[in-house]
Amino acid sequence: MPKAKKKAPLKLGRPTKYSPAILKKAEEYLELCQDEIDEFWKTRGEKSDSYDRLVVVNIPTVDGLALHLDVSRDTIQEWGNVHPAFSVTISKLKSIQASRLIKGGLSGDYNPMMAKFLLSANHGMRERVDTTTDDKPLPQAVTINNYHNLSDDELIALARGGQKGAGA
Repeated sequence: MPKAKKKAPLKLGRPTKYSPAILKKAEEYLELCQDEIDEFWKTRGEKSDSYDRLVVVNIPTVDGLALHLDVSRDTIQEWGNVHPAFSVTISKLKSIQASRLIKGGLSGDYNPMMAKFLLSANHGMRERVDTTTDDKPLPQAVTINNYHNLSDDELIALARGGQKGAGA
């Protein structure tokens, strides 16, 4: 009996929009995301004028990229998982975002609390507090690698259950 031909698996869903043109458009988005600085007269005086500036923030975001490419946020994530070149673009976007948040937050051009929140939420940067040692150095544990530094008395004390001399 002849073998039946195997049918190719059906591709379900809409065909992907991804193409080299999409990658180029994504790179263009990163270039377009530049802050704008508006300077204006704050006050005019007889002897001097006072100026102020307003920074219109335009940080690249994954959501902004999705809007620019006219696709969903999930599509952006999927393309990043499937296409290595697009994954590099997403990593670049996130690096630019983190760098600008840090610089803008430190300079005061961005709201420092908002920069801190976004860095914490999107980039894993957390404020940490030492709650275990009150900022004192941790005692050095006795390991198999530092027994040779201990005297006989210190080794006997350790054998009896004490930690005297463990940091020597």
